[in-house]
Amino acid sequence: MSREKIIEMLGNNIRPVQVALACGVTESYVSQLLSDPEVEKQVVDMRVILASKHVDHDNLLDRGEDAALKKVVEMIPMIMRSQEALAVFTRLNAARRRAGSGPSDAPNTSVLVTLDLPEAAQVHFKITTDRQVIEVAGRSMTPMPAAQVAKLLSERKTQKLLESSLAEPIMLVQPAMIDLI
Repeated sequence: MSREKIIEMLGNNIRPVQVALACGVTESYVSQLLSDPEVEKQVVDMRVILASKHVDHDNLLDRGEDAALKKVVEMIPMIMRSQEALAVFTRLNAARRRAGSGPSDAPNTSVLVTLDLPEAAQVHFKITTDRQVIEVAGRSMTPMPAAQVAKLLSERKTQKLLESSLAEPIMLVQPAMIDLI
């Protein structure tokens, strides 16, 4: 893969690890490229352009949303049926509010940290569609009914008792010799 392609991928906010895998080079090569001040400047410039495009896109969407909202508000007096009025009210009431969504003086306490761990150190999760963790590293996290927990505990106690009784040596009891005088 060419140096320019690697720089382009980094400029598009693709992580260096993924760039290395996609381009068939080592992570250290990508890291060495990024340590070059000229390459770093190119990557930063590309990221600025990308961020600017995202802002322009969001602004265009905001203008469209504003125009649609204005049209809906103008049409409200023409609504005759209560079901239609209720539907419009419900949608407007559920709309995203912007007040207070701008920069504030309060410090940002939420920090997102991305860690790239080697495969051996990674913990694998299974998550439901509503983002609930149901399995961690092959172990189920779903709750069990109390009766099932009691049954499982009883089975484990029985198994341990069986294992401990088989592990101990078997001693034969012999009757004591009684001397009769």
